[in-house]
Amino acid sequence: MSVKQSVSPDERVRVVEAARVAGLDSFDTPTLAAVERRRLQLWAMTLLLLVAVTLGIILLTVIESVQL
Repeated sequence: MSVKQSVSPDERVRVVEAARVAGLDSFDTPTLAAVERRRLQLWAMTLLLLVAVTLGIILLTVIESVQL
């Protein structure tokens, strides 16, 4: 059972923009390759953020111990 609802042009523009920000160029079902590529991008960003935070903590610890 499907229900069709009309979408206002403003809502469509917001959805299109949100899809574009999320890395989807269209409303087509993404391919498995596109999903895997996006997943790899998210893992890379997560790892980069984790390394940056770790290095920041180490740097702050070293700077504080040098000042003591």
